[in-house]
Amino acid sequence: MTSLVLCLLAAHALEPESVSDDSGAIASTEIGTDYDIGLGVSLGNPTGVTGKFYLDGRRTAIEAALGTETWGPGYGGLYLHGAYLWHPGTVLYDVDFEMAWHIGGGAFLSNFGRDPGNRFDNWSESHLATGLRAQVGLDLDLTVLPLQIYGDVAMNFLIIPKPWPGLHIAAGVRYYF
Repeated sequence: MTSLVLCLLAAHALEPESVSDDSGAIASTEIGTDYDIGLGVSLGNPTGVTGKFYLDGRRTAIEAALGTETWGPGYGGLYLHGAYLWHPGTVLYDVDFEMAWHIGGGAFLSNFGRDPGNRFDNWSESHLATGLRAQVGLDLDLTVLPLQIYGDVAMNFLIIPKPWPGLHIAAGVRYYF
């Protein structure tokens, strides 16, 4: 994971600065430039609230999510992650929207456990769980409203209490201000 982060930072440092805007494409939306902060909801893994803060125009951002996760019937818990995202470029451009892709990594924290009744109120064998996260996704930024529809696929590599990989897929919407 450390090598992934170092590669992303090196690629970011070597990029040319003479592009039409910060994303390297024709900017059709104000998300990431005039509107830096987005808050919204996420469905999937995790299900909850999400936020994204663009750091330098449309090139890099910090993303966070707080909610619940599931690892199969009867397994799951409360979940929090933070990730640094890099947006290399635009996939599709139209007068009504712009679709960019992103890649990044970060960390997560969970109270992963087992609920025998699958009711989320009778936890047994609950553990503090933490690990690293690597993700890739798409952001569909609308031009009429400062609204972003997104989808992410992530590998969460559990480190504590024991090494274990987990696939997380989520989609959601964020409103930017």
